[in-house]
Amino acid sequence: MKNLFVGIDISKQWLDVCLVGNNIQNVYLRVDNNKTGFRRMVQWLTSKAAIDEYLICMEHTGIYGQPLWYYLTEKGIEYSVVAGSAISNGLSVKRGKTDKQDALSIARFTRRYADELKPHKLPAQLLQRLKMLLAYRDRLVKAKVLLAVPAREVRSLAIQGGAEVVADTLEVIKLLHTRIKRVEKLMLELINSDPQTEQCFKLVHSVPGLGIITGTYLLVVTECFTLFSKSRQMACYSGGAPLSIVVAAVSKGEPEYRQRLIKSSSLYLVVVSVPYYSTTAIPSNTSSVKRLQENIPTWSETIFAIKYCTPCLQ
Repeated sequence: MKNLFVGIDISKQWLDVCLVGNNIQNVYLRVDNNKTGFRRMVQWLTSKAAIDEYLICMEHTGIYGQPLWYYLTEKGIEYSVVAGSAISNGLSVKRGKTDKQDALSIARFTRRYADELKPHKLPAQLLQRLKMLLAYRDRLVKAKVLLAVPAREVRSLAIQGGAEVVADTLEVIKLLHTRIKRVEKLMLELINSDPQTEQCFKLVHSVPGLGIITGTYLLVVTECFTLFSKSRQMACYSGGAPLSIVVAAVSKGEPEYRQRLIKSSSLYLVVVSVPYYSTTAIPSNTSSVKRLQENIPTWSETIFAIKYCTPCLQ
C-alpha cells in the first residue's frame, strides 16, 4: 500500500516537488524541468523509500508537463494527472500562492483522495500527432480571420491608400488557406494509416452534421472513444447535458427546480452531446444550438446515427 504522497507543481523552467507522509514532515525539492532534473527527482525519492511506495500526482499543465509524463512512463513509474480545478475544489481555501505552496496542496490532495486517483496513461502517438495538427490548424484559422476582417473593412470603406494593403493581405490569406487545406489532408492521411482509428472516424463522419474537423477532434478528446463507456458521460463532460439545480425556497417552503446547460469550452463536443436531449430543455437563444439546427437535419436522425454508428457511446 502506498503511504508516501508526492505533489509536483510544474512550470516552464522547473518542478517543485513536495513529499508528505503520515510519519514524516513535509519535504521540498526544486529541480529543472528536463531529463537531468527528472533523474535527480527520482534519485531523491528512491533514497528515502522504494519507488513503489509513492503515489505521485501533478496538475495538468499541458505541454510543460509532457516531458515528465514521458520520462516517468519510460521508467515504469505510475503517476496521476489531475485538473487544477479539481485540486482547488478538493481542498480548503488557502492564503497566498507560491510554487512551494502549490506543490504542498497537490501532495495534500493526493493523500486525501488517494483511493480515487487513477494512473495516467499516455495517448497513442497517432492521436498526439493529430492533436498537434489540430492545434496548428486552429492557429492558422485565427491568423486568417485576424487578417481577413480588417481587409474587408478597409475595402468596404474605400479608404485611400488601402488598396495595396488589401492586395497584400489577400495574398497572405490565400497562402494561409492553402496551408489549412494541407493540414487537413495530413490529418486524413494520418487517420487512414491506422485501421482502428480509420474505422472510428468513418463511424463518426457518417453522422449528419459532423465533418472532418469535428470528427478528428472527437477522436483526440475521447482517445478514439476509449475514455467514455456511456454516451451520458460524454454529454456531461462536454457540457451539453441539462443538469438539475435545486434553488432554495422563497416563500412556500418548496425548492425550485431548474435546468441549465453547462457552458462548454468546445462546440465540437456540444455538437454530439446536445442531440441526446429534448429541445425543450435547451434555451432557444443559445447560439451553439442555432448553429446545430442549421447543420443537423433532424434530432431523431442524429440520435439514431450517434447511438448505432458508435457502439462505444451507447
